[in-house]
Amino acid sequence: MVAAEHMARYLSLRKACKGKRVLDVACGEGYGSFLMKNWGASEVVGIDLSGHAIENACKRFSTPGVTFLVGDACRLDQVIPESEKFDLIVSFETLEHVPDVPALLRGLRTRVAPDGTIAISCPNDPEIAADHPNEFHLKTYSFEDFKNATTDILGPATQWQIGTPVIGFGVCDISDDWMREEERNFSRMLDGADSGSARFLPAQSSHAVNSKNAHFYMGVWGAPLPRSMAVAPISYRAYVGPWDNWMTARDKNEKLMEEVKLVRNQIASEQAEKLGLMREFDLMRDKIASETAAKIALTQEIDLVRNQIASVRNEKMDLAARYDEVNGLTKLIKADRDFLQSQIGAVRSSRAYRLIKYYYGVYDRPLVGLFLRPLRKVAGLIFRKLRR
Repeated sequence: MVAAEHMARYLSLRKACKGKRVLDVACGEGYGSFLMKNWGASEVVGIDLSGHAIENACKRFSTPGVTFLVGDACRLDQVIPESEKFDLIVSFETLEHVPDVPALLRGLRTRVAPDGTIAISCPNDPEIAADHPNEFHLKTYSFEDFKNATTDILGPATQWQIGTPVIGFGVCDISDDWMREEERNFSRMLDGADSGSARFLPAQSSHAVNSKNAHFYMGVWGAPLPRSMAVAPISYRAYVGPWDNWMTARDKNEKLMEEVKLVRNQIASEQAEKLGLMREFDLMRDKIASETAAKIALTQEIDLVRNQIASVRNEKMDLAARYDEVNGLTKLIKADRDFLQSQIGAVRSSRAYRLIKYYYGVYDRPLVGLFLRPLRKVAGLIFRKLRR
């Protein structure tokens, strides 16, 4: 359907190009220039930077009134002087390829004739190349980017258009051989037939088209351009097949979503159960930790009591030893007491004890003491001298 995309752009110029001098900037292999000449343009000049493309254009689409030139779109003065003016200037899908967009646009502005028309298109790369960027595009343009880049040089546009794929039905003559064409040749898009009874229907449900999801944008400076459409026939099965597949996929998707919902609910239930088990585990762990701490405290108390019991036992053993020692001493003292008592009894029963006792009895008498005390002192003095 790439051919339909390219054809649709040029079809919008079918009436605008009649009797006009046209400049086709970045014409590629020239099919658009050729079509506009066939549609009634007085002269068409096609320019492209690729020498190979221009060579193919000259081979395939060279015809009186059509000129193909190798040239840089950003340096049009090197190919076409500013004095040359064109009634219609076309540059489709070019901005994203060139390094100097302002230079390109200034070149178009200076070469358009008074009351002339400029038509420029740009792909919606943010939508169509989001997952697969085009390596040949130097920059991607949103619709706002495209508007700002062009209006800064060309001024306000008279019309903004968007290009989008279409789907529908057509009624053709059963003898049309292009309906049975199976050759995949890009140039075959020039064949086919025009339809005078074409109509756009409102967008299907959930398939609204706007500048954000369109395939490309087109700006027009000058006379507004009509809607255009390029379609190619396909078999009914090829037409409904994707829809059948989509319906089947939708049904499967709904079933899968139900299964996913059930699985999610099951997962949520299991997660809730898991959370409950984790809370129970935390409580049990806290309980075990508390019991462990209590056990440790009890063990410490038991160890303390054991140490106290051991200390008491040691003290008891010390007391028993001391008791035995005291008991032994008591027995010795008793034996000594008994011995002393026996000695005292022997002394008391001796004659000397009786004499001494008699002496002290006499000594304590008043008259005898007065006589014996001096005599005792003299005897003691004599005794001390004798010891010396």
